[in-house]
Amino acid sequence: MVRSGSGGGGSSRARRRASVALIVAAAALGVPAAAAAWPLDVVYTGAPAAAAINDGAEGLPGLKDAFRQAPILDDARWPSSRRMGKVSGDELAHLPTPEAMATRLAYGWQTITAGGATTAVGGRVGVDEITPSDWTPDQATKLGNALDILGVHAERVIFYASPSLVEQVGRRDPRKPLPRNLAALVDALSRGGHLYLETYRGNLQPFPLRQMANHLTRWWDRWPESRREHLHVIIGPSGWSTQSSIWNRVRSTAAGREILANGVGAFGLKTHDDGLAFLAEYRTYQASPLALPPSGDARLAEVGGVRIMVRTNARLALGSTFKVRISRPGNAIVLMRPVTGKRRVVGRIAVRSSKTASIRIPERIAPGRWRIMVFMQGEGIKDKVFRNVLVVRPSKSLEHKQRRTPQPAAAGDPSKPVA
Repeated sequence: MVRSGSGGGGSSRARRRASVALIVAAAALGVPAAAAAWPLDVVYTGAPAAAAINDGAEGLPGLKDAFRQAPILDDARWPSSRRMGKVSGDELAHLPTPEAMATRLAYGWQTITAGGATTAVGGRVGVDEITPSDWTPDQATKLGNALDILGVHAERVIFYASPSLVEQVGRRDPRKPLPRNLAALVDALSRGGHLYLETYRGNLQPFPLRQMANHLTRWWDRWPESRREHLHVIIGPSGWSTQSSIWNRVRSTAAGREILANGVGAFGLKTHDDGLAFLAEYRTYQASPLALPPSGDARLAEVGGVRIMVRTNARLALGSTFKVRISRPGNAIVLMRPVTGKRRVVGRIAVRSSKTASIRIPERIAPGRWRIMVFMQGEGIKDKVFRNVLVVRPSKSLEHKQRRTPQPAAAGDPSKPVA
């Protein structure tokens, strides 16, 4: 059943005619055999790297069943049956109706036009790429409806998730639902054939280890369980790293290893050596798909990890310190608020991995009941911790100790104390 949001321009009669033509064209190709296409490997690289991935080398068998993303020059390695058509994600996002989207996708998996020439492709189409800023919740709903119209032929549609989409979902607090626009988009994409998560940023530099681990784990957890075999990663150039390092980052979580088992994409590789390096790492993974990388599993972001190291209703003197313990990366702000009155910032903490910070209670606040508050944000997770305390005037001995601040001695003057 087509969901709400299917309205748009053009008469209903014209949309029905387009749908009939679409179904006839799709039926001519036959029903796609989803099981035969798993795992699905996609090569989206320059010709030298693609040839290396296909051919392999001595002791390193190539990927003979991978699909190549068109358009490409004629190459006997890649007959039309192993080429994928291509549709612009931006173009698809601006089509007015689900019927128009479905029709465009159906044409895309049959032929591709480039350089004035139209060539046949092998019954699959890649949508490059899906960027959140292109899609309103209404347009995302239309995309889902378009895939519903295609029925079993939606299996022919391969989506590439842009770095911004991967990061926006990957940074979200896993305890909270996605915002409306992201939720609608992820739901629509899950109705297609396959989704490839780009594992690099816009400058093609791979995600750092911790982001790679968290992003892939959160995508895996949010993806419909019945569709998890259709979730993939696409690995890009080494940049300032190496293919070995990138693959170890992807393999550093149970979710990453599961996603790799579904088939992998290669993107942006240029040289023959680049292709062989990618292929070698893929074969290494396939030889031991459950093996941990040399550095072991990555430490995932934790919910919580913030502690105020004082007991409830503890007595704290003006000018004294208390400790805040943070066990995950991020930034924290420490505030104090009286029972009646405005809160005030008493500390800021930046944490790379873990840290214990000492926070001083201001000397010029009124004694009485205060609430210590720590607001922490990092890796997409926000936490807040409170502790009620009683602020008191310091004892005379403590007050004397605080006021007795030694001054540095002048050079060669033994009569002054040394701090």
